[in-house]
Amino acid sequence: MDSCRNGCLILALVALLCLSVSASPNVLSEADKKFGTELLIKSEGSVSTLEEKYQLLRSFQVLGIRREELITCSEVEAVLMSSTSVKDLFYASKCGETLLCSFQESALKTTVSRLLSSLDNTEALLDIHFSLGTLAFLKVQFPVALNDPVSIFQKIKVLSAEDGSWKYNPDDAGTSAKAAGTALETMGDLISLAGQAFDDAKIRYLKGVASKLFEFLEKYDDGTQFIDERPLDGLYGGGGPLAATSQVVKGVAVVASHTSGHIEVPAERVISVAKFFLTAGIHGSLLDMFHVLDGLGVLDKNRFLVPVILSVRPSVLSLSAKEVFKISTTTVLGSPVSATITLRKAVRANEKEPFLLNQVLESDETKGVHNLNDILNKLDIGSYDLTFKVKILEEGRYATEPITIRRVLVTGVASIPEVEVGVLDSDTGSTDYVKRWNPMSKEVVSLYATHLQKLYFGLDILSPRQEQFIPQAFLKLKHETKVEHLFLLKPSGKKLELSLNLLGLVEKLNYLSGIYTIDLIVGDVAMENPVMWNLGTVELDLPEPPEGKVKLTSQAESPFKYGPRPEITHMFRPAEKRAPPTLSNTFLALTLVPLLGFLVGLKLLNTNMKNFPSSGLPVLAALLFHLGIGSILGLYALFWLKLNLFQTLKLLALLGTVLTVPGYYILSHLADASAPKVKSA
Repeated sequence: MDSCRNGCLILALVALLCLSVSASPNVLSEADKKFGTELLIKSEGSVSTLEEKYQLLRSFQVLGIRREELITCSEVEAVLMSSTSVKDLFYASKCGETLLCSFQESALKTTVSRLLSSLDNTEALLDIHFSLGTLAFLKVQFPVALNDPVSIFQKIKVLSAEDGSWKYNPDDAGTSAKAAGTALETMGDLISLAGQAFDDAKIRYLKGVASKLFEFLEKYDDGTQFIDERPLDGLYGGGGPLAATSQVVKGVAVVASHTSGHIEVPAERVISVAKFFLTAGIHGSLLDMFHVLDGLGVLDKNRFLVPVILSVRPSVLSLSAKEVFKISTTTVLGSPVSATITLRKAVRANEKEPFLLNQVLESDETKGVHNLNDILNKLDIGSYDLTFKVKILEEGRYATEPITIRRVLVTGVASIPEVEVGVLDSDTGSTDYVKRWNPMSKEVVSLYATHLQKLYFGLDILSPRQEQFIPQAFLKLKHETKVEHLFLLKPSGKKLELSLNLLGLVEKLNYLSGIYTIDLIVGDVAMENPVMWNLGTVELDLPEPPEGKVKLTSQAESPFKYGPRPEITHMFRPAEKRAPPTLSNTFLALTLVPLLGFLVGLKLLNTNMKNFPSSGLPVLAALLFHLGIGSILGLYALFWLKLNLFQTLKLLALLGTVLTVPGYYILSHLADASAPKVKSA
């Protein structure tokens, strides 16, 4: 059982690496949405603030779920009528917008007046954003008139920088793209409240900022692009790249929804941002899920550019299950978009020559997918790169990739007709013994070999199409003392082979003669039937270890396994030759001269012990303090005579720490005792 774990662990790691290479972002499927909904429902009990409740409601809304258990319209109205926090008012209004609540103007007149007053008294971007966002929601219910919309526009604009980034406050040291996204969303709310105050110049300015924001995108190695968080954002909520990217997309979308014409945004950048959200996925914390779903919700329906994603399902196709590829073109949330799809080429991974070119895919209008049936009889197990070209047939502003490449994995059942097991002469390579092991009969083999011979293993592996297939294969030798050794079989022509020169392996085998069990482990990410077979046993006759070499007899003693290593101790160089005694004593006397001078100086200054404490804790602290100083001086003497530098530093750190406490106490006592004398003087 333990050996199976080891072999399967190796194969699992190989499979994981292969899958990570072949993975491509797909749009949210119904299964993804169901999984996300379950996660959100589980997190309902942990939300308490209005902001968290809105994030949960918005996430449910994007997933197509109406959830009213978190907060009711009457609770929203109560907050709007009573709260004095513009932030709470904003998130209450967002909850009301999501729940489609309606309110009477008479009930919220005071709130509107308070929000209008706050706009006159603040220059902070977030405060303006919260106030205008709430007023924009209330305007849908009843008329709302701003006092001076042009002045508000200037307050927001003055926080901008030439590169299109923004500040949150006038005194901020830096700017950020996320703040610019917030500013654009705020400007959009301002347009909805007072569109008459925006002339063509202001509209062109906002569209220019919106286009410029996509220049802040940074790229991951997988091609996805995102807006990174700046240090300034951390002071105002943070949230990382997900929050920054989502806010920028939202700001651009709000401006586009309140202005006519187009905002020039490169299609490939919108696609890469969509892939960034899809790659992040709907898992993790509630906040991360909100930013992903909010960003996807904006990209799914907007007026500047809707990304269309080509999805290939399944990304892992099983030949044994007779599955077929279904190709679809949809928005990021799965809404179908009519298109013509052409398979430009299909090529096996790591090969150059395609086996299929320019195939127009059949469309199944009833299911909104395209079928890739013609390719199935040409596929074998392995990875393939499929290159598609998409032409959108619907009207509207859609963004597609000019060329879309998707890597898919085809799996199937591989077969191993036989395993060749043999013993060879190490000098001539001639066969001393050979056995063809049949997996069907599983008759075990029994071999004998000395250190002057070689062990040989070879096998052919066939794919479902009866083609040669080269997976990962390992041979494990396990001694009767439980010592194990793994060896990798390597491709040789169309076979996997392993030749073990026992003379060169005696040290690795710990000079252990005796019986070894032989296990063969074969598997691959594309192989649906990985195997671990016991081929039999081999008795090895190995020489005794040389003199002074200890023969290891257990797995715990094996140097090839994890375990404690010999301790490395620091070696000091030998002590230097001492100087003649006369010279040493003279030098010692000279070093004592400063000490004698110090004592003479104390005598001339008439120093005394009058201020030395006489009772209580002060006298104990004074004694410990002077004792500590004496101990340090004694340590210096020991360093001179006996100790090395490392030992001295360790002891000095200990003594210094102990000395600090009584020293601080006695100095504080002396300061308190001398304070009355200073005042009287």
